[in-house]
Amino acid sequence: MESASRVRNRQPWLEVLAQDLRYGLRTLRRSPGFTAAALITLALGIGANTAIFSVVNAVLLRPLPYRQPEALVQLVRAYQTGPAAGQDGRRYLFFRDHLRSVDALAAYRGAGSANMVRGDRAEFVSIAQVSREYFPVFGVQPLLGEPFGAEHDVAGGPAVAILGHPLWQRSFGANAGVIGSTIVIADKPLIVIGVMPESFEPIVPADVFVPLRPGLTGPGGGFNYAVAGRLRPGTSLAQANADVAAAWHAFGAEFPEIKRPDELPARVISLQESIASPVRPALLMIAAAVGLLLLIACANTANLLLARASSRGREIALRAALGAGRGRIVRQMLTESVLLSLSGAALGLVIAYWSVPALVALTPPAYLPAAGVRIDAPVLGATAVVAVVTGLLFGLAPALSLSRQDLVEAFKDDGARSSGSRRSGWIRRVLVTAEVALCMLLLVGAGLLVQTFVRLRAVDPGFDPRGVLTARMSLQGERYAMPEALTRFYDEGLARIRGIPGVRAAAVVNGVPLERALNLNVDVLDGPEKIEDALTDWRYATPGYFAAMVIPIVAGRPFSEADRTGATPVAVVSEEFARRFFKGTQAIGRHIRVYDADGAIEIVGIARDLKEGGLRFRPLPVMYVPVAQTHARALSTTHSYFHVSWVVRADRPAAALIREIEEQVRAVDPRQPFSTFRTMDESRQKAMAAERFQMTILGVFAGIGLLLAAAGVYGLIAYSVAQRTRELAVRMALGATRARILGSVIGEGLGLAVSGVVLGTIAASFATRVLRNFVWEVSTVDPATFAGVALLLLAVSCAASAVPALHAVRLDQAAALRE
Repeated sequence: MESASRVRNRQPWLEVLAQDLRYGLRTLRRSPGFTAAALITLALGIGANTAIFSVVNAVLLRPLPYRQPEALVQLVRAYQTGPAAGQDGRRYLFFRDHLRSVDALAAYRGAGSANMVRGDRAEFVSIAQVSREYFPVFGVQPLLGEPFGAEHDVAGGPAVAILGHPLWQRSFGANAGVIGSTIVIADKPLIVIGVMPESFEPIVPADVFVPLRPGLTGPGGGFNYAVAGRLRPGTSLAQANADVAAAWHAFGAEFPEIKRPDELPARVISLQESIASPVRPALLMIAAAVGLLLLIACANTANLLLARASSRGREIALRAALGAGRGRIVRQMLTESVLLSLSGAALGLVIAYWSVPALVALTPPAYLPAAGVRIDAPVLGATAVVAVVTGLLFGLAPALSLSRQDLVEAFKDDGARSSGSRRSGWIRRVLVTAEVALCMLLLVGAGLLVQTFVRLRAVDPGFDPRGVLTARMSLQGERYAMPEALTRFYDEGLARIRGIPGVRAAAVVNGVPLERALNLNVDVLDGPEKIEDALTDWRYATPGYFAAMVIPIVAGRPFSEADRTGATPVAVVSEEFARRFFKGTQAIGRHIRVYDADGAIEIVGIARDLKEGGLRFRPLPVMYVPVAQTHARALSTTHSYFHVSWVVRADRPAAALIREIEEQVRAVDPRQPFSTFRTMDESRQKAMAAERFQMTILGVFAGIGLLLAAAGVYGLIAYSVAQRTRELAVRMALGATRARILGSVIGEGLGLAVSGVVLGTIAASFATRVLRNFVWEVSTVDPATFAGVALLLLAVSCAASAVPALHAVRLDQAAALRE
């Protein structure tokens, strides 16, 4: 009985809703022009929000693809400048043994890439070093075989490896017999003990996993391990941090000499927060921009509805006269606006599906998770919520306006139209002013980012990138661990490459400009003051490197073929190196030392500063040494962490050279494949990828906002002209000139634009402060940008107002007066 009663009580509400929906559909079909304009406006606003939210969801909101991802945490070291994820072996082992709030604590790091040799074929694979706790922490077990055990993750343990699923399928044909077989990576034979499942998405992308074997000295003492853990059930983040604080205090008491002066207590944060934090500010900034675009779309649609409402005054008055209450009328109008918004959202989803692949292609890889960006159920749900809220937002003002009209006046000839115009005219003007102000915010933000990008493009990197092709190669392993073998390989390969038609110069360097280099400590032996353990970027290079890259030698000389083993050890340093460590005194002929056991290295040349750390930053101190004189320890370190790059300057297109370069180097060593070919122009573009992404996204949104704002100004002025047709005809009949009428109409639109620009300027002067970390060499209140955007908005508003103004001056006065 109670169930039947609930059904009866609910039925009228459902019937009313269905009735409102049917009536709304008929109403929208009767106004195809209005419906099309509103749908396009809403589709642009909601579609852009859906596309951006798909990225925000993938990066910031979607749970990590692991078992109970909310329990995963990252151990970080805190500094005054912010948290750092890197841990050394001593810290990791101490926390692993002392933390009681975690079930397991794993250390891992990307170990670069190396050559995997099978028979006479070499393949380039990426490697991750992981502790034995790694797979339990992430809640995954191998599909085949077994995970790493305690016997594997210790110094001197067996040489074993676990294959990633894609590599297993790609290179081993998904053969289960691979377990127990031997593969050779970086000249080391490894026994395959496991294969990971296809569903596993490693936190550090890798083809092969090998034991980390953390230690207390050597490479294990470096700050190169990421440490993640899984909280015990029922343990909160606050409790875990209390546990970490106690362990940190114990660590400091046991190892007081290790703690750095600027190091604050260690702590744990959620793993998702740790992964997302580098890109969160940029994504939130873009999300705020697309939110502004949606507000512009809402204001535009509300203006359309208000203009349309004036023609529905008699219809709504008739419904009120027949007994419809004010609440019933408001509900009907809001149902229509939500229906319109949902339809616009459906069209926006089509736009989003089309634009997401382009958005992903534009997004820097560092922004995106391994799982990729997709329009999934949460994105669809968010789009539906946005559509409903949007419909209520832009539909409320027209609904309230119509529900308040005077019934008697609404039934008079033209009464409804004039009354509706008086009631809602100020609302329409406020909405257009708001559109212009919001557009001002978007355009100023885009303008500041455009200026940043233009300034970065104009930065001189210190070398000539034109016509330079780079080929990256991994040299991990024992075959080229000594300078003699490495020099022979380079000499033979470069001789062959220089014989390729069109090649002007060729050389090898361990890392090209604009990419991260190896940091080493250097002692200045005979400078103006003795300096020990100064940090410098360190690169080795073959003779001809400075010529191949067109890096000027500002003093002294570059390397020569005579700088070989047995000759006096020499180095070329950068201008910043000379400034920082020699304080303006003569650096040529002075001596430095990298390793304590080595003799002094004589500085024979000073090279022009390069933008080693990125285009935004001041030059770093750099020292270059000849390959033939490179210390074996330095070779082992740099080949373990970095690729080497063969640089080829040629008069031919890069694509035409790649195959010939591969053939010539393969003839010297068929087991040394190249991993990546990239021109230096592409490297430079990659260095500006984040700025290009932010500039393009905001530029597109600002462009759409400008179109919508122009449409809003045009719509309001066109409606005003239509309402004032008889008035304008009378004025012209009484002698008003066309120029006066034209100025009057355009002045109305210009006045709205000026109000919007003023409000937008005030708002932008505060709002653009959030861009201070995204702009470079330009103020967030740059006068030129503000003035340029203001002039653009005024010009577009004048153009939008000119169209209905020209229509006004071309009125047939007699016909207008007869109507």
